[in-house]
Amino acid sequence: MLIPQVTCQQAMPFAHSDQCSMVLGTAKFYYFQASLVRASPETDDKTEVPAKNEPLERCYITFSRLQNRLLFLDTLKPEDKLYQAYKDAEYNMRIMPRAGAQPTKDISAIVALKEIQNEADLTLRQISAQVDFYGHPSGYVPRASHKFYSTLLDPLLGSLKWQKLRI
Repeated sequence: MLIPQVTCQQAMPFAHSDQCSMVLGTAKFYYFQASLVRASPETDDKTEVPAKNEPLERCYITFSRLQNRLLFLDTLKPEDKLYQAYKDAEYNMRIMPRAGAQPTKDISAIVALKEIQNEADLTLRQISAQVDFYGHPSGYVPRASHKFYSTLLDPLLGSLKWQKLRI
């Protein structure tokens, strides 16, 4: 585990926002897979989650690694060596301000990493609340109007009747 106070005194950046963003995307993909496993028909009657949910385990591991990597952001100050290193290396690291980012006193590299850290924290809270990727509880079924289902199913039922007549 990285120690934030020691990490902030390093003179070289070690977390790139593009790489951390890719790790976040991978972790969210595992979360999406875990949501599918959680909703699968193989679930036990006593528990809503199968005994072993490998995507969820990979999700937790990936999120914990990302959180550990970005732990230094909570204690980083502009006078720290690491902050200055990010400021000096920002151009060479090709870090651009993120779309829709509000102007702040922090440099783009730090702002981007903080946004990734916040998104990871929010997703972990969502996982802890035991909701699926879209924020719905287990067993959620989206509701639509009768007209919607009728429009969707009537052509299929007609096709089934035609198939039955052929047999």
